[in-house]
Amino acid sequence: MAATLHAKINRRKLDKLDIIKICEEILNPTVPMALRLSGILMGGVVIVYERKVKLLYDDVTRFLVKILRTN
Repeated sequence: MAATLHAKINRRKLDKLDIIKICEEILNPTVPMALRLSGILMGGVVIVYERKVKLLYDDVTRFLVKILRTN
């Protein structure tokens, strides 16, 4: 879903996603999965990871700016 819903995933939903658990489920599925499907799912995980990293970077940058303004 993340591959098609770039802008529609809000921060709360992203915070609830456990990337490690999702990757483990894709790599070790309970039922056999086609290689193409697992590739598509991993692409979605990459998009989620990228968004989480960007949000963290924005938070740290915002925090740093606040610290520098107070001094």
